[in-house]
Amino acid sequence: MIAPTDDRAAAFTAEPAPTTDRTRPAQDQTAEKKKRRVTVPREKLAEIHSVSDAPVTKQIADFVLFFAAAGVAVWSWYAGLWPVTVVAWLVGGFFGLTKPLTFHDFAHKTMFKENWKNEVGGTATGTLIMVPLTAYRVAHRRHHAHLATEKDPELWPFTSPKYSRTFRLFSAFAETVFGMVYTPLLFLRDVLTADSISADEYRKIGREYVLIVLFWGGLLGSVHLLGAWELFLVGYIAPVAIAGAFQTLNKYVEHLGLHGHDTLANTRNVVHPDPLGTFCSWWMQNIDHHGSHHIYAKVPYDKLPETSDLIYTQEVAADAPNYVSYWSAAWEMVKSLPNPHAGPAWTDYYRGRA
Repeated sequence: MIAPTDDRAAAFTAEPAPTTDRTRPAQDQTAEKKKRRVTVPREKLAEIHSVSDAPVTKQIADFVLFFAAAGVAVWSWYAGLWPVTVVAWLVGGFFGLTKPLTFHDFAHKTMFKENWKNEVGGTATGTLIMVPLTAYRVAHRRHHAHLATEKDPELWPFTSPKYSRTFRLFSAFAETVFGMVYTPLLFLRDVLTADSISADEYRKIGREYVLIVLFWGGLLGSVHLLGAWELFLVGYIAPVAIAGAFQTLNKYVEHLGLHGHDTLANTRNVVHPDPLGTFCSWWMQNIDHHGSHHIYAKVPYDKLPETSDLIYTQEVAADAPNYVSYWSAAWEMVKSLPNPHAGPAWTDYYRGRA
């Protein structure tokens, strides 16, 4: 059963004046959350949480297809076939997007049964995308624990009415267009402002930042010495920048424009009824089953479709945003972009102005 979805963004396009935090008190939010309970039999819970090694061939294919698209981009660029270059960048951006999605699964320790493989893969991927694995884990656990509240570092600044519409629009623009730089800075901001990082985590984060500086310093130094800046920009930076934009837009599809008082109400979920949609979802690590992921964060990505079947067929999920295609979910997000916002503070803000 696919639950009906309301347009939750239409009423929130007016310009709010900057104001103080009007978020509902924590105890009231907790009471709201307790009203919605998802029940799954204990034996089924154990089944969907069992981790099996993700197919390595798929991860290799992501790299091969990314660099194949990069090769076409370079060839067409020097051949003067710029429309082909643009298409190659877009294709490369799609396969480049799989890396932060895989990084997300490494951080949750759900890619491989043996944790050292998750650590090695997560550290390598984090170095490549300039986000330390431990820094991401620190921020992402707060994202799960304080979803769409002002304590959610991944949705800053969209969760608070105290930030002006102009500032939020600028942030959305910068995160989309310059995502490959903005996203690492967003996680660095959380490292500098979080109050729940242990001394051991700070040491790990420091070592991972050193690794990032050494890797990128060596790479950029080599590019400079070889005089290969044009090749590097066309064949790597351009598709990676597009992948960063795709990653930002995907995050917005997951949460932007929603303002409920519990996890399911603040997360868009997609259950594809067609084989093509199901295949594309699998290739993207089933990240569009995002409501299910937020309910059971330790479920491996290959079990998320089954988890959605368990959650979204329950009466308790009847008013949770659930869609039959990614594009319908994306369209609902797009309608919130003129005034980007997320979280329950907006419901309370407009209720207070009524």
